[in-house]
Amino acid sequence: MMATIQIDDVLEAEAGKVLSSMGLSVEDFVRDTLTQIATSGQFEESARRRKAVDFAFGNVALEGFVIDPECMALADRFVDGEFDFAQFRQAVLAQIGVDLDEGK
Repeated sequence: MMATIQIDDVLEAEAGKVLSSMGLSVEDFVRDTLTQIATSGQFEESARRRKAVDFAFGNVALEGFVIDPECMALADRFVDGEFDFAQFRQAVLAQIGVDLDEGK
Protein backbone atom coordinates (compact mmCIF):
# COMPACT_ATOMS: atom_id res chain seq x y z
CA MET A 1 0.00 0.00 0.00
CA MET A 2 1.40 3.37 -0.98
CA ALA A 3 0.95 6.32 1.38
CA THR A 4 0.14 9.77 0.09
CA ILE A 5 1.52 12.91 1.66
CA GLN A 6 -0.22 16.20 0.93
CA ILE A 7 2.17 19.16 0.76
CA ASP A 8 1.11 22.79 0.45
CA ASP A 9 1.78 24.02 -3.11
CA VAL A 10 3.80 27.06 -1.97
CA LEU A 11 5.88 24.97 0.42
CA GLU A 12 6.47 22.36 -2.25
CA ALA A 13 7.59 25.03 -4.72
CA GLU A 14 10.01 26.61 -2.24
CA ALA A 15 11.33 23.23 -1.10
CA GLY A 16 11.67 22.24 -4.74
CA LYS A 17 13.87 25.28 -5.42
CA VAL A 18 16.17 24.55 -2.48
CA LEU A 19 16.37 20.83 -3.17
CA SER A 20 16.86 21.40 -6.89
CA SER A 21 19.88 23.57 -6.11
CA MET A 22 21.25 20.52 -4.25
CA GLY A 23 20.48 18.19 -7.15
CA LEU A 24 17.48 16.54 -5.44
CA SER A 25 13.75 16.37 -6.11
CA VAL A 26 11.11 16.70 -3.41
CA GLU A 27 10.11 13.08 -4.01
CA ASP A 28 13.70 11.83 -3.65
CA PHE A 29 14.21 13.88 -0.50
CA VAL A 30 11.00 12.61 1.15
CA ARG A 31 11.72 9.00 0.15
CA ASP A 32 15.32 9.19 1.44
CA THR A 33 14.26 10.88 4.69
CA LEU A 34 11.53 8.34 5.38
CA THR A 35 13.93 5.49 4.61
CA GLN A 36 16.45 6.89 7.10
CA ILE A 37 13.78 7.23 9.78
CA ALA A 38 12.38 3.75 9.13
CA THR A 39 15.80 2.12 9.38
CA SER A 40 16.90 4.11 12.43
CA GLY A 41 14.48 2.42 14.85
CA GLN A 42 12.85 5.77 15.65
CA PHE A 43 9.35 4.45 14.85
CA GLU A 44 9.77 1.44 17.14
CA GLU A 45 11.04 3.54 20.05
CA SER A 46 8.26 6.07 19.61
CA ALA A 47 5.64 3.30 19.48
CA ARG A 48 7.11 1.67 22.60
CA ARG A 49 7.00 5.00 24.46
CA ARG A 50 3.43 5.72 23.29
CA LYS A 51 2.29 2.29 24.50
CA ALA A 52 3.87 2.90 27.93
CA VAL A 53 2.33 6.36 28.25
CA ASP A 54 -1.11 5.13 27.18
CA PHE A 55 -0.90 2.28 29.70
CA ALA A 56 0.11 4.63 32.52
CA PHE A 57 -2.55 7.21 31.64
CA GLY A 58 -5.14 4.44 31.45
CA ASN A 59 -4.26 3.28 34.95
CA VAL A 60 -4.46 6.83 36.27
CA ALA A 61 -7.90 7.22 34.67
CA LEU A 62 -9.07 3.92 36.18
CA GLU A 63 -8.19 5.32 39.60
CA GLY A 64 -10.53 8.24 38.88
CA PHE A 65 -7.92 10.92 38.27
CA VAL A 66 -7.83 13.33 35.35
CA ILE A 67 -4.56 14.05 33.57
CA ASP A 68 -4.10 17.74 32.90
CA PRO A 69 -3.22 18.99 29.41
CA GLU A 70 0.26 20.05 30.50
CA CYS A 71 1.13 16.50 31.56
CA MET A 72 -0.30 15.19 28.30
CA ALA A 73 1.92 17.63 26.41
CA LEU A 74 4.94 16.43 28.40
CA ALA A 75 4.03 12.85 27.49
CA ASP A 76 3.88 13.77 23.80
CA ARG A 77 7.34 15.33 24.07
CA PHE A 78 8.63 12.15 25.73
CA VAL A 79 7.10 10.00 22.99
CA ASP A 80 8.70 12.26 20.37
CA GLY A 81 12.09 11.66 22.00
CA GLU A 82 12.69 15.18 23.32
CA PHE A 83 13.78 13.71 26.65
CA ASP A 84 14.42 10.37 28.31
CA PHE A 85 12.25 8.72 30.98
CA ALA A 86 14.12 10.28 33.92
CA GLN A 87 13.64 13.76 32.46
CA PHE A 88 9.98 13.01 31.69
CA ARG A 89 9.37 11.77 35.23
CA GLN A 90 11.06 14.84 36.72
CA ALA A 91 9.05 17.19 34.48
CA VAL A 92 5.73 15.53 35.36
CA LEU A 93 6.49 15.58 39.09
CA ALA A 94 7.44 19.26 38.86
CA GLN A 95 4.22 19.95 36.92
CA ILE A 96 2.06 18.40 39.63
CA GLY A 97 4.07 19.97 42.43
CA VAL A 98 5.84 16.92 43.86
CA ASP A 99 9.38 17.45 45.15
CA LEU A 100 11.04 14.14 45.90
CA ASP A 101 14.11 15.90 47.32
CA GLU A 102 12.05 17.73 49.93
CA GLY A 103 13.18 16.98 53.46
CA LYS A 104 16.69 15.83 52.55
